[in-house]
Amino acid sequence: MHPIDPDSYDLSSLQALLHAVFTQSATVEGAHTLLMAEAPPEHRSRILATFPIAKALLRHWYLLCFLAEQKPALDASLADVLLKVTTDFKPDLDACLKDPASWPVRWTQRLAQAQLDPPRFYSLSPFLWDRLQASHGNELKTILAALNQHQPPTLRVNTLKSTPTAVMQSLQSNGFSVQKLGPETLSMRGETHLHHTEAFRNGWFEIQDQHSQQVAPFCQVKPGQRVLDGCAGAGGKSLHLAALMQNRGQIIAMDIVAQKLERLQERARRAGVHCLQSRLKTSTKTLKRLRDSFDLVLIDAPCSGTGTLGRHPEIKFTLTQQRLDQLQNEQAELLRRHAWVVKPGGTLVYATCSLLNEENTEQISSFLNSFPDFHLQQAQTLLPDSQGGQGFFMARLQRASQH
Repeated sequence: MHPIDPDSYDLSSLQALLHAVFTQSATVEGAHTLLMAEAPPEHRSRILATFPIAKALLRHWYLLCFLAEQKPALDASLADVLLKVTTDFKPDLDACLKDPASWPVRWTQRLAQAQLDPPRFYSLSPFLWDRLQASHGNELKTILAALNQHQPPTLRVNTLKSTPTAVMQSLQSNGFSVQKLGPETLSMRGETHLHHTEAFRNGWFEIQDQHSQQVAPFCQVKPGQRVLDGCAGAGGKSLHLAALMQNRGQIIAMDIVAQKLERLQERARRAGVHCLQSRLKTSTKTLKRLRDSFDLVLIDAPCSGTGTLGRHPEIKFTLTQQRLDQLQNEQAELLRRHAWVVKPGGTLVYATCSLLNEENTEQISSFLNSFPDFHLQQAQTLLPDSQGGQGFFMARLQRASQH
């Protein structure tokens, strides 16, 4: 979070955005989109600037309250006061907090004092700190340090249309700073407007977290298979599966939100994917008609999103025990309903972007106790890292073959 020029953003819009998060459990992205839609065109550039500022404030809200000697209240009117604290941190607040040697002299004593109270230092509610601590123990501070950093976007090269070298050359020729993180993964640096590039319009890449990119390969999908993405959303993983299948076979992408599937179809056309069809889930009958018919079923389940706190810091303040209980029930129901559309000998993959055991290993253990026809092949937890990767959990289960 770089020192903020007060003339570059609209304070009242920033406070309205934060107010929506604190009082309506809104996402930063959703609240900001609404503000932009309602704003006169001449004000939109200043409102646009509130988005990264709001996210940065939310990453460090309780700590900034402590430094500013304010009560740790979820009060949007504090934004102006808290922003003034950040001006002492060079080159930016995130970098300084990561390296105690760079702490401004003025704040050294207060920051050292805050470190003795980890929920305050990492700006977590006591509830969320306790749940994360139960799942990760001594690793938690390292995890939170990674999540409390600004996370640059990562790209997945669409191998149906291009290569990493070609995408890098295209973006670099347009002035973008690009680094290669993996065989098909690129990382961006600095401010980016990737949707306006020719490479994006041509479908050469998708914007996707580097750890999210590991889910599709984890599925061990093969060309020619029949695949169901049961919670497809806007389809990032469906598109990746299509590339791994070399556009051969069939992918059915399902979701309960029609607008997400419309977005998926648009992305599929741009990506050159033609083995995919979308299908709206309208009732439980939608799945019942597909019993025993898929080689692979992927459930990218709705979850707490605790592995994405760097990009969605509002979760620190909006996640409650009631919401967590609701999500766990929904996850268990999704596993139950999708289990029998896996054909005998087929594969069921469960994934979340959660860091909580109750949504991950415990959910899988409970499922296996109720469905002895399945056995666990592999489970993997991907922890947040300094390259901007989010937290993910994946479990691959195989259904027994018929005898």
